[in-house]
Amino acid sequence: MRFRATYFSGNREVHEVNGVGVVVYSLEKTLADAFRNPKFVRPPIAIEALRTSLKEKKSTPSDIRLIADKYGVYKVMSPFLEALTTYALIH
Repeated sequence: MRFRATYFSGNREVHEVNGVGVVVYSLEKTLADAFRNPKFVRPPIAIEALRTSLKEKKSTPSDIRLIADKYGVYKVMSPFLEALTTYALIH
């Protein structure tokens, strides 16, 4: 998959794997990419990833929104983020 420079360079983290630094995208960036690329990640998979990250408290709705906004996908993601966040509040 090819990304424009703005998508490729942002929100990367370095994790150590077997003593080697490996560059990966942040969870929030990965979620944004999943919603931005429905040809590569089917919408039900992207929604499930969002649900799991919120349920397991791997990220916050505000952090997800910030990155989704930055990469221009918040409009697509917002109904799911709002529904999952509201659902969590009442259950």
